[in-house]
Amino acid sequence: MKVRSRLGSSLLLFFVLWLGAVSSALAAKCSEAPYFGVVDGTAGYPIDSAITIDTDCTFQNFTAANPLTATINFQTNDPSIYLIVFDNVIFTGNMACSNVEHKIWFVNGSDYGSGNNCQDLFVPAETIDKQNPAGTTAVGIGEPFTYTLTLPSMQAPVGAPSPNELRKVIIGDDLTATGADLTFVSINAYYLGSGIPVTLEPEDGTSPVLMCGTWTNKNLCYKPIPVIFPGEQIVIEITVVADDTPANVAGTSFVNTAKWWFEREIDIDGDGSITPDEIFFPLPGESGVSPPLIIGEPDFVVTKSSTESAINLSSPVPFTIDAQNVGGATAWGVTIEDQLPVGMCDNNPLLAPFSVQITAADGTPLIGLVQGVHYTATYSVCNLTIALASAIPISPTQRLLVSYEGQLDATVTTNGLALTNVAGATQWFSADGTYPTRTFNRTLTDGTPAISDYEDSFTIITALSGYYFQKTVENVTTGANPTTTAAPGDRLRYRLRLYNVDQLVENVLISDVLDPTLFDTSTFFAVTPIAPGADHTFDTVTGQLDVFGAFGFPLNLPIGNEIVMEFEINLIAPLVNGTVVPNQASLTFDNPDYPATDPNPTITTLSDDPYVNGIAAPGDPADSTDVVIQAPGPLLKANSQASATIGEQFTYTITVPETPVDIPLYDVRILDDLTASNADMRFISATVLAGGAWAISNTGTDTSIVLEDVATGIDIPANGQAVIEITVELQNTLTNQTGLLFNNTASYTYNRSNGVIGTQKAGEAGSTSDMTVLEPHIATITKIANNITPTAGDVVRYSVTLTATGGAGYSDVFDVALTDNLDLGLVYVGNPTVTIGAGVGADNAIGDPDITGDGVATAQTLVWSLNSTVPADMDIAAGTSITISYDVRVDNSVLANQTLTNSVVAQWTSIDGASGGERDGSDGIGGLNDYITSPVIETVTTPNIVATIAKNRTSDT
Repeated sequence: MKVRSRLGSSLLLFFVLWLGAVSSALAAKCSEAPYFGVVDGTAGYPIDSAITIDTDCTFQNFTAANPLTATINFQTNDPSIYLIVFDNVIFTGNMACSNVEHKIWFVNGSDYGSGNNCQDLFVPAETIDKQNPAGTTAVGIGEPFTYTLTLPSMQAPVGAPSPNELRKVIIGDDLTATGADLTFVSINAYYLGSGIPVTLEPEDGTSPVLMCGTWTNKNLCYKPIPVIFPGEQIVIEITVVADDTPANVAGTSFVNTAKWWFEREIDIDGDGSITPDEIFFPLPGESGVSPPLIIGEPDFVVTKSSTESAINLSSPVPFTIDAQNVGGATAWGVTIEDQLPVGMCDNNPLLAPFSVQITAADGTPLIGLVQGVHYTATYSVCNLTIALASAIPISPTQRLLVSYEGQLDATVTTNGLALTNVAGATQWFSADGTYPTRTFNRTLTDGTPAISDYEDSFTIITALSGYYFQKTVENVTTGANPTTTAAPGDRLRYRLRLYNVDQLVENVLISDVLDPTLFDTSTFFAVTPIAPGADHTFDTVTGQLDVFGAFGFPLNLPIGNEIVMEFEINLIAPLVNGTVVPNQASLTFDNPDYPATDPNPTITTLSDDPYVNGIAAPGDPADSTDVVIQAPGPLLKANSQASATIGEQFTYTITVPETPVDIPLYDVRILDDLTASNADMRFISATVLAGGAWAISNTGTDTSIVLEDVATGIDIPANGQAVIEITVELQNTLTNQTGLLFNNTASYTYNRSNGVIGTQKAGEAGSTSDMTVLEPHIATITKIANNITPTAGDVVRYSVTLTATGGAGYSDVFDVALTDNLDLGLVYVGNPTVTIGAGVGADNAIGDPDITGDGVATAQTLVWSLNSTVPADMDIAAGTSITISYDVRVDNSVLANQTLTNSVVAQWTSIDGASGGERDGSDGIGGLNDYITSPVIETVTTPNIVATIAKNRTSDT
């Protein structure tokens, strides 16, 4: 059976032309009990296997768990033209639309598709367009947000007003049906274009027709809008808030549906005039369904850093607290605490140049905060606290930056003393407090330096004698400072610092060679102005940087002063994973006081990376500033099975990256273009198996998949992996035929810096091994009678044997439907049986068929199928056979020497049980759905009159 679904629709509608449909003479009528014009899947009464349209008829509320399986017939002796409404229906039954003039109003289901033989009967439906706030993918607890409804908003042309006049327009929005706990805040309605207000009066139960109940702050139902004229559109803005309830767990996905009903004229007979019976009310419109949103929670990763690794008594050192919101919702009223170490507490950090600001993920300043207006800051006994006002938000990926200077206490005398500072975000809220919010409290510990979380620590070393020549590196692309890893093409910032504590340092020369086989020397850039009296040169051919005295004068460094040189440069792109990029500068200077026996000594030393083995004292071995290339390789994509049949849903497992790497991957997006495969597939779902608790959604299409966490991003920590299972369906298309080999390739992107799209890089793709398309096939169908010369009144037992093809390329046969057209004079008696087969046929079952005709006036047709009144569940394992047997009586009206012909045909499906995507036999041999045998005929002949008389004489005796 071929499936056509509209993107965003949660329901499917299937129309099948079935040549052996149940006679309308024996079917229930829509106008009669228990339906009385409305066939409701939730009403509790049994639904007949065949329903005749003898009035305007509505079918509603048939879900995937309870589909409408009936055969729908049209009366051939009734010239009336009716409107058939399908509202919220999955229809797996049969309906013949050829030579029919009735009209179909189809809403809240699937697209009927261009190939459906019922399409000419459809009346274009009125629709609502419902949208989330622009750019919003997640909402926080207690944070109001607004849905925008535009009605009517036609699907063709998209967004256009309706050409029809709509009267008595009723609008309802059940917030309890969203999948999350929401509460009404406010509503605003106006005419699109003019902005003229529209009054919406809450329904109090007094209206003549109640379609959505009465108004509460959880069930938004409004009294009818008198009229919306052709060409007009109304915009309704509904503001709601997510409640602080246990049901609203972070990651919960929800959608909101606005339903509506109205009165509308439909020219059913097409004569150009409207009669009273062509005015329909209440007519359901196509509901407005919002795109999914996610319940989000704010969360923080805090980094404490300084540009310096050593501190002395005379010079203050800059410190920065970087608190980034890595959660899926906005944070409000954030509190930052900073515990300064003993030995750095006497100087107040709130003195200038203290600053607090909010920036974008890439560091671009957004809000400069003013103390006493936007935040409070207090300092007491080594504890610094910054508390933002409740109305100050920090959106996802934004950063709160706190900068200040720290200084050694005058009482510190120990050289090489490690002073550790711990800072973190200790409280924040999910909203500003206008509505109930969710509070997040954290407690500072040791800063958890090895874990990216709400706190961090930074250690600085006291340097109270000698001189210090240091080199550090920051990854500008990722923001990591210091860094030990980089990817090919990353931009690095190196910092050279020469600090003189208590020495005579004269005639300074600093040289630093940047290997052109590792660095793109054309990208060199000096970031900060060099110290007064200093100058520099850089040779792009050799990669040598020299720092020396300006204008030919010697470069001298007085006690208590420093020379700092910061520069940026890019790594070349083609670097092999694991490559070590070393860098170490050299320093030469004169020290007239050392040693005393040397009147003009020259000292030569190498730069030290203070983050490797600590700070090297003068004369100790120095550590090189090395960066290791870490680039994630391909993802791993693996099949879960070697073959699939039409309509089958199966899974792929994707692991990103295939081999863990020692760098984090932020905002990972998995890209899977199913159209590039030899087979036609469509996306069904995705599930996280390991690596994190992400809320995965497909922001692409069902054939071009883009998997991501729209709230927080798929952030994979260093040495971690994301393992995700993708379920797809092998579609029922002409491309997909038995024996077809196909594989699938997926790729991914990732950000080097959290939330910064400018740092996005492409990961390598990975492909699966080949799979094979399998199809079921019935190779032979035979029918025999146990008596080929019966006389009138005899019972004949027919046996139909079906054999499924086995071997390579073939799968099991499911849901066999058997149609037996008996000749006039043959009457079904009963006693049906089916053999219990192997494998999938082990639970075969059969009952009496659906029967049309009486065998006397009209020939009988027997239909056994899964959709029969008594379902027949008949499956055949590939390479095996089953036999269906049943009794038929020769009617007494049959004459001697009369030949009675019996024709049987079998259909089957590719999937066990009702499935929208399976292939069946509905199109006949040569069609897409070609799972049908040619008819097989069995003939019996009544004996001549002499034999008949002899039999009767024996019976009388």
